[in-house]
Amino acid sequence: MSWSTISPCILHASTLTFVLFKALSAAAYGIDANVIDVEVDFSGIKTDQDHFHTVGLPDAAVRESRDRVRAAVKNSAFDVPSTHITINLAPAAIKKEGSGFDLPMAIGILGAYGALNVTDVSQFLLASSVSTEASAPSPECCPWPSLRVRVALRIW
Repeated sequence: MSWSTISPCILHASTLTFVLFKALSAAAYGIDANVIDVEVDFSGIKTDQDHFHTVGLPDAAVRESRDRVRAAVKNSAFDVPSTHITINLAPAAIKKEGSGFDLPMAIGILGAYGALNVTDVSQFLLASSVSTEASAPSPECCPWPSLRVRVALRIW
């Protein structure tokens, strides 16, 4: 068989299911912060093992969030099947530290699986850790004054 006889793979838009969900978060650097896009994608194919990958320069605490987030989602009475889940924290050049990305990851997973009543949460900045009981710590005032201005300009 030669390459010229292989028919190209054609994907029809009507048969595709989009499983990407985006949320906004922030990465703090001293008194300043950067807006971070949290993009969640899952394969839609059930697997025997859970494959949960976080990309975009995460530190160890961000990589460990997969266990907290999965437990929080499960303990919120949502059944997330074992699939390939990829979470991209963009822009990739900025180091992401801490557990403040747990909430946008959890919301992103639920949104990608279609468990939310909303399809767009881009007007919210989500930054919080979650516990395995599916609760979030009490919200605090945004400590990054310059971030408030940039988020407001980006959202509106």
